[in-house]
Amino acid sequence: MFAGKWPIGLVVLLAIARVGDAAETTDAAQSAPSPGAAAEPEKAQVPAPAPVAPTPLDISPAEFMQMPDSWAREELRKHQRVAIGGFRVAFVTKAVASDSIRAAYHGGGQHSSGVNTKLEVTLRQVDAARMQALADRAYREFLEQLKQAGVEVIPHETVAAHPAFGEMKYAKHAAGAPYVLDQGGRTYTFFTPAGMKLWFTQAEPLGDQGAFGTGNGWAVGEFAFQQKAVVLNPMLVVDFAETHSGRPRGFFNVRLGNRTEVGVKTGISLRSGRAMTQLAFIARSAPIATAIASGTAFLKETITIAGSFGEMVKREESSNRGLVTGLAVLGLSGGPVRESERHDLVAVPDRYDELAGAALQAGTRLLARTFTAIRSN
Repeated sequence: MFAGKWPIGLVVLLAIARVGDAAETTDAAQSAPSPGAAAEPEKAQVPAPAPVAPTPLDISPAEFMQMPDSWAREELRKHQRVAIGGFRVAFVTKAVASDSIRAAYHGGGQHSSGVNTKLEVTLRQVDAARMQALADRAYREFLEQLKQAGVEVIPHETVAAHPAFGEMKYAKHAAGAPYVLDQGGRTYTFFTPAGMKLWFTQAEPLGDQGAFGTGNGWAVGEFAFQQKAVVLNPMLVVDFAETHSGRPRGFFNVRLGNRTEVGVKTGISLRSGRAMTQLAFIARSAPIATAIASGTAFLKETITIAGSFGEMVKREESSNRGLVTGLAVLGLSGGPVRESERHDLVAVPDRYDELAGAALQAGTRLLARTFTAIRSN
């Protein structure tokens, strides 16, 4: 794990932003004690939530968005009418960071065991009802931004009643429960506005259609052709922590020592990347089912909202480093070192609501401006 004066355990890095007369951000580090049962969970000291609400962000699409290919933009400009076929808000509710070093032989009878390290942080005290309310508000704000820009939006009732949307393969999840996906060290919990169903298209990394699931794209394309409209399916991804793993490597790209490094820094943000926060659209001008034109403008720079919203509580810690080291002294192999910690980020619900709401507001404004920028350029 972390090298230096902390020989055992993990270090959890907390990003704490204080909002006052001036914005000042500091990082607080908490070092873990030696493995063993603790009488009480350990808490990282976090200042009380700042009472000042975050200022709405005014972000330029040219700076933060990767625009779609030119041919997709040209197709989008052919259509004046717009339908919001879907609207997806994904909240990250668990973050996992891991690091490992392979066992190695160093010559002269010297060897080192492998090391596997894992850090897991789960968001607590933010329930589904609160996330649903945030998704509903973000949808209303997105619609309002489009209308202010003079965009003609087809009512969703018209969209949902169309036969093409009756042919869709919607995301499967338990009745009354959201769609949940574990991928890439994150757990994503999806919400759509009340009365709207969740759907994905072919090859979306967070979706369920796989590489060959073309049916939804064709169905939406049929609607777009009949209505002479472009269909939008935006996605906003709200994260609560930034994780990192892996110590720097030395000469010849080789790590020195047998310590891994993992860490987490708390903070509300909109996740960037091709599979994350994005404005996806589908259009079709030709009467051929497969002649759909689709494109995606995605967030290329993470948007972070300053402010603290909870406290970190350690729930579980385990390590067999002492056993492996002891066996090595006797000339025996104890296998790889395995170390792990589990933490809860216990949120102040209203404060999370405020910061996540600010992130979503920034995102809806950005996506609406991205759409109008594509149409006007």
